[in-house]
Amino acid sequence: MSLTASLPTVQRYLTRYGMSVYTALGSIGLLFNAVIFIRSPHRRTSASLYMISTTWCALIGLLVTTIPMIYEADNYNPLTSYPFYCEAIFYIRHAFNQMMRTFFILTCVDRAAVSSMNPNIRSFGNCRIAIRMIPSVIVFWLAVAWFPSEQRALVNDKCDVGSGIHASLYWTYVTVAVGIIPFLCMMTCCLLLKRNLQAMRRRVQPIANDQPVTNLTLRKRDRDLLRMLFVEIICYTCTITPLVVLFLYKLITQSMVKSQNSLAIESFCYYLTGSFLLYINNCLPFWIYLSTSQSFRIEFKNLIINGYSIVCTTEESTN
Repeated sequence: MSLTASLPTVQRYLTRYGMSVYTALGSIGLLFNAVIFIRSPHRRTSASLYMISTTWCALIGLLVTTIPMIYEADNYNPLTSYPFYCEAIFYIRHAFNQMMRTFFILTCVDRAAVSSMNPNIRSFGNCRIAIRMIPSVIVFWLAVAWFPSEQRALVNDKCDVGSGIHASLYWTYVTVAVGIIPFLCMMTCCLLLKRNLQAMRRRVQPIANDQPVTNLTLRKRDRDLLRMLFVEIICYTCTITPLVVLFLYKLITQSMVKSQNSLAIESFCYYLTGSFLLYINNCLPFWIYLSTSQSFRIEFKNLIINGYSIVCTTEESTN
């Protein structure tokens, strides 16, 4: 079987089974995240406000992206017949996924600021600034997302980007906005967090049992949050790097004449990096938090116990 015939089959199976599984698990995890971070102990911190916003944007972006793709694997794809639907779905998908990435970056910036020794920088990590930043980010991406969505059109019965100057602008924008800028921001925050934590450990001195813990000592919950952010940054880096490389390749080679096998390989690689791997990032937060944070596991356990108690109490009252 040739590549032009086998790769679409592999792609269909990955979408039908792989994407279905991680969409279901990711949606469940994101809903648990939303319930946990919206509880009163978390609502008082700016990082939790950013994480709640990240969670809801990740859930909307995941469902809007993967459900049409899963449906398309075995059914008629309306994207191939209605240009407006093609642009609208991409607009919603791009806007909410970019909001998710921006809110995650703001979470990293917030934690880097809170761990800083400079009081002026630490002042950035408060709820008042988070309440102002969240709607600003939403409005910004709802406005900016119009540009790439306008470049989408029906090309060879696919919702894709054409060629020429519009394609160059589109791939340049996506490379910078989806790949390079988030990657650089996350890595910068990661390095700042590491430096600030090292400085805090050097500054914190042993204290007597009867003395209060100083503000320089991170609470266990804060340490767990930092660990969760580090792992998320590593996962995002691993999934976004192949996509950035592919975007740069498409920019460089878009004017070249390619064989059918080359086009088939390129299309499959774009699906694998630009869809299948990329949107796994939406699904990972809950499972990362559950595996890396003891305090998060305790909160999740308490949530399940409280939910079970409420269900039992409700059943007893109705009997």
